[in-house]
Amino acid sequence: MSENNFLNDVAFKKIKKEILNSYNVKDDITKPKVIFKEIDIENDKERMYDSSSDTYIPLKYIQFADGEIVISAISDYIDFAKGYYQLFSENLFSEKAFDYLFDFLSVKVKDFKLIPYTGNQAKEKYLSIFGLSDKADITYYNIQHSTIQFNSNTSNKNITHSYEELTPDRVYYGTLLGNKIVSIVGCNNAIQPLLSPTVVDIGLETHEDYRQNGYALSNVAAMSNYLVSEGHVVKYCCNNKNTNSIKTAISSGFKVVANEKTFWCVNPR
Repeated sequence: MSENNFLNDVAFKKIKKEILNSYNVKDDITKPKVIFKEIDIENDKERMYDSSSDTYIPLKYIQFADGEIVISAISDYIDFAKGYYQLFSENLFSEKAFDYLFDFLSVKVKDFKLIPYTGNQAKEKYLSIFGLSDKADITYYNIQHSTIQFNSNTSNKNITHSYEELTPDRVYYGTLLGNKIVSIVGCNNAIQPLLSPTVVDIGLETHEDYRQNGYALSNVAAMSNYLVSEGHVVKYCCNNKNTNSIKTAISSGFKVVANEKTFWCVNPR
């Protein structure tokens, strides 16, 4: 499937709608190409706080594969966000843009008694979001005999350090060598009964001693086949610094839905 055709695909539309909803933006054809969403922290402070990462997010933005951009910022920074877009509209994900963003906000967030999170290359990295919903895109030739489907009742030992606590309402695929699961792909959200196509976010991990053997590709293909066959849309996310994960996504038939930059802040210790 070409990138242009993918923009009309159910995967792109479904994932984009889900993301727009998280930005509190309606998915309709009358939207401008660039949308600025202002967060009034006096009345909507919870939208600045991300409980999953225990961080505060005064500004974030996303650019979809169709060119649409949404920039979300607290009221104090909305004018900055508009100027930022004007300066870097040609490449919102460049190192120069990130330096400018960091230099400004790292000073300003002190007014909220916060500091920017700088661990794990947070300054430079951003999230790449991929999608798949067409069985024709699945790389079946990657599936190996060692890939199996299993659930939370498995007696095999997972040694990957991911999905250590398996959830009953999820599905997992993994590479089984002996009684060890050395590579795993799991669902990050519950698979709901199929009423309409559901977006299922998947994640993966391969034990460091078993990488470069095609296990991740095998498990992603098997998981994608299962989910798409059940009518679901598959979402795959990874940060831009994880080049191996991006290669896995592309080699597995996924197409880019969007890139998202988030500026995380934490309380000083």
